[in-house]
Amino acid sequence: MMKKWLMFLLVFMVTLVTACASKVPATQYYLLSADNGPFKPVTNHQQSYFIEPVVLADHLNRAALVMLRADNQVQLAHYHLWAEPLASGITQVLEYELNQQCACQVSSARQGYSFQKASARKNSDEKNNDVIRLMVDQFAVNESGLVTLSGSYLVGESGMQRFYLQQTLSGNGFAQAVLVQKQLLAQLAAEMTAQTEATAIQ
Repeated sequence: MMKKWLMFLLVFMVTLVTACASKVPATQYYLLSADNGPFKPVTNHQQSYFIEPVVLADHLNRAALVMLRADNQVQLAHYHLWAEPLASGITQVLEYELNQQCACQVSSARQGYSFQKASARKNSDEKNNDVIRLMVDQFAVNESGLVTLSGSYLVGESGMQRFYLQQTLSGNGFAQAVLVQKQLLAQLAAEMTAQTEATAIQ
């Protein structure tokens, strides 16, 4: 009788483990820049800017997407991951949006344009207006479906500017959150474009 009970218990445990294993969700990967279109043509008279490497807050500098909870906790979505480093994805979207919106040329190290070249050109032109710096403090969705993008940026000599952008999801899921995150980056690019225009007037 004892042997039968042990055998039954063993079969039950194996079945339970198998059932639990089959319910593990598939890992989803996301690209911020997946649908970027072609860059607009460049003209020689355009002011040029170089995007320095984006600086992320520690809790954002990881593969998993982040959700902010009401109790000030950060929840990592272990089955929803960035397909590339988040800083790289932000740089690509920002570079694309600025080139679309700004009457200027914007490049980054991703295109093979090194910071050393930018520095050399600054010294030769005796200008310090061709660098864009971005520091991101928050870039996540909360439990209420509100996506936040906040931090600070610098465009040339305009001085450090704080920004705080929010938008509510129109649907559910992290895929929708990523779309809204990209839209917020486009809004940030619009703010930066205004700074480039103000700098050009000075």
